[in-house]
Amino acid sequence: MELLHNIKSLNVAIQLSTPRDENTQLLVSDHGHRLTLTHDGQAYTVSLPAQTSIRANLGSLLPPQGEMSAIGRLQIDSSSTQMVVNEGFFTLWSASSLDSSVELACSGCGSTVVQHGHIKQWKDLPSEGWAEMMDLWHCHKPHEHDTDDHGGHKGYAAGSRLMAQAGVGFVDTLGFLLVEKDCSGIKV
Repeated sequence: MELLHNIKSLNVAIQLSTPRDENTQLLVSDHGHRLTLTHDGQAYTVSLPAQTSIRANLGSLLPPQGEMSAIGRLQIDSSSTQMVVNEGFFTLWSASSLDSSVELACSGCGSTVVQHGHIKQWKDLPSEGWAEMMDLWHCHKPHEHDTDDHGGHKGYAAGSRLMAQAGVGFVDTLGFLLVEKDCSGIKV
């Protein structure tokens, strides 16, 4: 399961131990917070990291008859902005939840790594495969007369590179990307 918070959807992968039959069912329960799969007389329930519609079309998530795996997408409720923390799902941070008052400290020793005010702007890092997705989304790239780097200098081609910037903190689900001069008390 993968929550795509910015596009309000949830990727769901289902892998059955035996081929799907006519008794295999998928239901949304607990006001859109749980997904229950019934297969071969067993029921499997998972908590969702965000609320989905109780009337969601779940048929597209199930494997075709006789198959054992499928991947699909559920739309999450547009009012569901908070993650379900008590079930083991949580969001660590996002750029929209951070501002210039943020101070980062080492979880091991407690030393301040980034002091208040050093980071003026926070931006979310793109997820893996962002360049490939851009290639799919853009059916026609801009024509550049004096370059052969196919849009790389504009930042959206597969050959482009993401660079840290002074005063800008880039946020990922597992960490941060910062320039060295915005940090203190670290060894590079």
